[in-house]
Amino acid sequence: PPGSGPAADQTVPFLGFSYEAQPQLHGLIQEQPTTLADVHRLLQPNGDDFCGYLRQLLVQWAAEGVADLHLPLLGLIRVPKRRTVDAIPELVEVWAIATTYSAEQVNAALLTTPTTADGVTPPASDLDTPIGQDVKLYLLNPVAMLTPAKAAEYNG
Repeated sequence: PPGSGPAADQTVPFLGFSYEAQPQLHGLIQEQPTTLADVHRLLQPNGDDFCGYLRQLLVQWAAEGVADLHLPLLGLIRVPKRRTVDAIPELVEVWAIATTYSAEQVNAALLTTPTTADGVTPPASDLDTPIGQDVKLYLLNPVAMLTPAKAAEYNG
């Protein structure tokens, strides 16, 4: 029966989160992000603060004690796509990312503010290493599954 057997007894070894990005124009992606800073930089032109969102989420989880922060992160990022700035989104790309860093380590990396030898914090634009640059990630290939509702919709 569904939900039984060895696989049903295993726990998921990741701490998951999702992020809804602002709509972006269709276009070629010139690079694959390899760090959290890369994801932040790709989403930032449309007003997204991905690292800020993740930092706030992790601080909230730590304060509330609702999640096992020793687990690595797995995130789904929904990116609505449209043809022109004024158009409504036509589709949603889903990016899936994972890191081997624990949520606790990611939180520490995102909360670390670099300072100069004098103890001065430079503006973010002057930082040699953007926040999140040290957090390496892996891109995954999410696959949308056919749900009963979608099957009914396709079949009319």
